[in-house]
Amino acid sequence: MQKIQINYWTWIIEDTVLLNGWFERWQEFARDSVVKQNPVRVVFKVEDLFYVKLEQPLGFWRKMRNFFSPKAAREFAAGRALEDAGVPVVKHLGWAKCASSNMLLTEAMPDSCSVHEYWHNEIVYGNALKKTFLENFAGFLKVFFASGFYHPDFHLGNILYSRAEKSFALVDVYGVSRSKRLSEPQIAEHSRIFLELYRGLSDSEAVDFLMKIRNDLSLEDAREFWLAGLNGKTVRAQKVWSKRQAQIKNNYSKFVEVLNVADNEFLVRKILGSAPAVSLDKIPNCLTGNYFDIMRLPYGEAENLWLESFRLELLGIDHLRPLVFEKPGVLYFEKIPDGAPKASQEKAEEFIARAKTAGVEVNAESLLQLSNGRIVNSKI
Repeated sequence: MQKIQINYWTWIIEDTVLLNGWFERWQEFARDSVVKQNPVRVVFKVEDLFYVKLEQPLGFWRKMRNFFSPKAAREFAAGRALEDAGVPVVKHLGWAKCASSNMLLTEAMPDSCSVHEYWHNEIVYGNALKKTFLENFAGFLKVFFASGFYHPDFHLGNILYSRAEKSFALVDVYGVSRSKRLSEPQIAEHSRIFLELYRGLSDSEAVDFLMKIRNDLSLEDAREFWLAGLNGKTVRAQKVWSKRQAQIKNNYSKFVEVLNVADNEFLVRKILGSAPAVSLDKIPNCLTGNYFDIMRLPYGEAENLWLESFRLELLGIDHLRPLVFEKPGVLYFEKIPDGAPKASQEKAEEFIARAKTAGVEVNAESLLQLSNGRIVNSKI
């Protein structure tokens, strides 16, 4: 590692050449290339080369702690420890300190996105191959679970997936530690990541996936873990539904993108906190029967159906969703593909059982199997 001081910043870095061309004007990147930010942290991108996490703590004691024990240094050490142990992680290149502020420099992974984003956009509601993805993801998770590291914030949003390489890498590894043996609560906390895939995984697929990673689980243990997790998710979703419903009605940006065209207001559904389900630049030109099944209803009925669709999605009950709500009463649904077959009896029974767990009644006759393998309720 090399040490260099530039404009009151002290860098500990793999190679000082990595700072050329951007660091002397890092403020421009922090202003113009923001990925995410809050009052004390900014993550920004340097072209397609690096990500920089800038920490600027508030409050006397937080500033003092970051001065004597920089957060960037601790995260850098965790990243290097994971890399040395053979756990796939974004490459940690260096860190810097200036009084109580600090920076962490990591290598960018071109053409990558979070597993959360890829799973929902490209697999659950897209046409990417689920089986291949799950096999690769199981391999990654098996390596991490066997490594002995504990990640206090282990979720799908903190794992990147490279489409080109079909590979995975941990990000945001602050707080990662390693001990001789993880406790049962720590193992259970890690295992909850499987439940984040509940949209798009049937119960049988989930149990099979879980057993590929957790060799210590019997078939019955895996089933119990999965079903208990689903029950817990259902209870939590039902408890917070009134809050979520209010957010959706108020067009909260995690769920809805608002688009005004002339005198019309369009609410475009977002795919669980990521991109809009319909490209905004296509509205209103694409809103015809050629692309959607259109339903015109009185305003109150249209809004109720719009909200019910979100409730079912949060419960993990797949269905043909209204993707756009044109106020006051036009819903644009995913179009039923011509010749879409009925779900097989086995898959229909599994779907109905999952829905029943969530307190939702489904008629087997309304279940279709789409070309990407989705089993959906065609009537909500």
